[in-house]
Amino acid sequence: MQTLNNFFSVANMIVPAEGPKVVPIKLDFNGISEIEIDGNQIVTQGQLAYIQTVYIDNSENDEPISIVSDLTDQVITCPAGCQGNFNVFMPNNPKFIVRTDGTLIVTIFFCNFPLIPAVWSASGSAGAADHVIIDSAAVPLEVTGVAGDPVEVTGVAGDPVVVEGTVATTIAPITIAENSIAMTGASDILVPSDSNFQYLIILNPAANTGPIQINMGGGDATFSVLEIAVGEYFIYQGPPVATQVTVAGVNTELCNYYMGV
Repeated sequence: MQTLNNFFSVANMIVPAEGPKVVPIKLDFNGISEIEIDGNQIVTQGQLAYIQTVYIDNSENDEPISIVSDLTDQVITCPAGCQGNFNVFMPNNPKFIVRTDGTLIVTIFFCNFPLIPAVWSASGSAGAADHVIIDSAAVPLEVTGVAGDPVEVTGVAGDPVVVEGTVATTIAPITIAENSIAMTGASDILVPSDSNFQYLIILNPAANTGPIQINMGGGDATFSVLEIAVGEYFIYQGPPVATQVTVAGVNTELCNYYMGV
């Protein structure tokens, strides 16, 4: 069982009597990956009565940056390419260790007033880790798929996909092939012109004198036999069930059919 025996008095959600103040610090990580900050100087010199929050500008860094509170072991991490406001849990003798693998100058602001915690991606930054950003002003964006199939745009699991710029959507047209066949009194076979057809419409014209029977099994009389009355039609939607559809009708009558892909 974990025991709770460490307690600290921290400044949080306090309106400072001295008024809101910030202390900006530029941290140069060229050649080093860790910098210690002694916040006691900020407090004892009267710059801030206490530190409640920290604003981190990590927008130009392609690596995340972390601030570790020396006494409470609180770890604050700002993702690469981001900026954010963070609450600080630290007694009034603050010391911090700041770490990043980036090799540039990062600016942070210690604040004596409360801020709403938030993290956001800086548009156009390098390596924003918590978003997938597609800037169509810089790189033309085209998303295409097979007609009739869904198009998916995905990013890292749980993260949003942000598309910036003007997005034009083009819907591929549906191709319909119209055909007709004369009934000879026996079974006739319809051979689809495209084996990738997505639907099939078979029409029994009103000029006919009798019904048309269709068999989606392509010749097996025990499979899917349907009868279409005069003036009516049958619609099948989905992937091709066979390359042949057998139809039977009265001699010299017509069967019209349409295939869509």
